[in-house]
Amino acid sequence: TNQNMKQLPVYNNFEEKSSFFNSTIIDTWDEYQKFIEEQKNISGIYRGISSASYKIFTSLQREYITKELEGKFDLSDFVNSIRNHSLLKDYFKYFKIVPSKLSIYSFLQHYGAPTPFLDFTTSFEKALYFAIENYDSTQVEEDSIKDYFTIFLIKEEDYDLIEIPEVIRSLQKIKKLSIEAASGYEDYSEDLMNEHIDDIFSINTCNVFLIKHYEEFIDVYNSYNNIRIIAQEGLFIHNDYPDLPLEEALKKFLENETHFIGSELDDMEDIPGIAERNAEYRASLEKIRGFHRRLKQNIIYSFEIKKSLIPNILKTFPFTKGDIYPEPQEIFSTIFKQSIK
Repeated sequence: TNQNMKQLPVYNNFEEKSSFFNSTIIDTWDEYQKFIEEQKNISGIYRGISSASYKIFTSLQREYITKELEGKFDLSDFVNSIRNHSLLKDYFKYFKIVPSKLSIYSFLQHYGAPTPFLDFTTSFEKALYFAIENYDSTQVEEDSIKDYFTIFLIKEEDYDLIEIPEVIRSLQKIKKLSIEAASGYEDYSEDLMNEHIDDIFSINTCNVFLIKHYEEFIDVYNSYNNIRIIAQEGLFIHNDYPDLPLEEALKKFLENETHFIGSELDDMEDIPGIAERNAEYRASLEKIRGFHRRLKQNIIYSFEIKKSLIPNILKTFPFTKGDIYPEPQEIFSTIFKQSIK
């Protein structure tokens, strides 16, 4: 029942929100036009939401917080149940989708099931569409943060803070070696391999990372496993915290890695090779500290756009709902009709 549902935390005003974002408020059509022009020269990833009061929670976090699932839900068990479901198992096998947890999250995301993934898109126009597709002019609250919708942007120059290609490459190597090593063993199974890969992946990644579609990583995960993600120019950010929205998670996820583990290193400087190892460690520590400083300065831009501009914005869209949410049946039916001479 709804009475038992806990409310998701929200922003009450822009001042509260400005601690976490580089914010710009857009009140007039001229300001909006200027925003559109600026985006043409920017490469980045976007996300649109219908109310500026919302924090950036994943679907899994929304379930976790509102239904108070702490101690009642295990994500690994959920993934394994999907991986071992007889029909889904066959589906992944026949379509050659490696059922790693990243592939499964992407698959679940498409079907509206709770995941630790957040949808982003490389197209700001599509992000705009998601933010205003369900606009209802009767719901507007004048003079309030709820009188605005938001477009979020992370610029390409900041991808290095959250991208993980090295981790995926090392997984590919591990997978290749494991397959070679296990080829003679009878009790070796692909299921075991996928669980093993997931475990190594969890150990080598932080809570937050960017998942782009890389052709070269298809043997570890496949996030392009449905027609809509291609239409929406989609990609994902993974946020594994149970209750921290993305804007807070970004400031926190590297924190532990910035602490210096000193004494053990310094005491052994005279052993051959240790001094070099220490120098490498200190260099990587400095790099991580630099990343953390950048993350604390808010890498997400938020454009707070007044809802009264929506009717005019809707007139400017170069696409229809069918372009964003393609239905294969409709595509085929249209092509069939056009094929009749």
